[in-house]
Amino acid sequence: MFLTFSSRHARRALALAACTTAMVASAQSMEQLDLESRGFGPENAGGDWNINLGAGVGVAPNYPGASSNRVRAIPFAFVSYKNEFFLSPAGLGWNAIHQDGFRAGPLLGLMGGRHESDDAHLTGLGNIAPSAAVGAFATYRTGIFRVSGSVRQAITHTSNGLEGQVQADVLVPLNGKDLLLAVGPELAFASANYNQTFFGVNAQQAVQSGLPAYNAGAGLRDVGLHADLSYLYSPHLIFRGFVNVKELTGNDANSPLVQNKTQTTVGAGAAWHF
Repeated sequence: MFLTFSSRHARRALALAACTTAMVASAQSMEQLDLESRGFGPENAGGDWNINLGAGVGVAPNYPGASSNRVRAIPFAFVSYKNEFFLSPAGLGWNAIHQDGFRAGPLLGLMGGRHESDDAHLTGLGNIAPSAAVGAFATYRTGIFRVSGSVRQAITHTSNGLEGQVQADVLVPLNGKDLLLAVGPELAFASANYNQTFFGVNAQQAVQSGLPAYNAGAGLRDVGLHADLSYLYSPHLIFRGFVNVKELTGNDANSPLVQNKTQTTVGAGAAWHF
């Protein structure tokens, strides 16, 4: 998997990579880094194992709702065994159901946190610890169309709440099987606990930060559009570029933490297929 410059940055990068085609801070989908689902790489070539490992770099908001961006290292990894168990930046999953283009099963992973030093606007709000999370995923592909979704609940820091995502993709081959464009819409939703933790301001935080107190309820968190271009340079080497644009909505968009409702992430990377 990708290496980051500190353990805190590594946790951020894991959460980031799982939510968009390759990197978005607020969207976490276990399908994003599965190259096989995009038609790339020989399926379990030479044995039961299929391994894609690589590295990338991208520019993303300091936190969901920030007006400032920073450069981040991004994990780009996917490991599967017999097309049944897999490990990705989203976590460890099991294809309990796998037939006729449909896959679904449980997922165990990490829900990223936040550090108040990430941005000056967070000063006084304190840190949000990352949490182990359990959930489930489902994805269905027919031809060039794919729909996928996931939902996860924090279990070691339950105040981090529950979050989920639904997205659709059109997979467009541009040069045989060597060049593939995946583009489509997505939306994310969250529980009241999640939104209050990441977008709310309680009375103590209001005193410490100078921001007004704010209660964020459950609901739709953001809507967006993503595009991902992958190039199979050789049977083993894959290059990828990506862009994601999201618009915060509802209670989250009205939070005093939000400086910019429109969140854009861009980046590129490469992976080696074993």
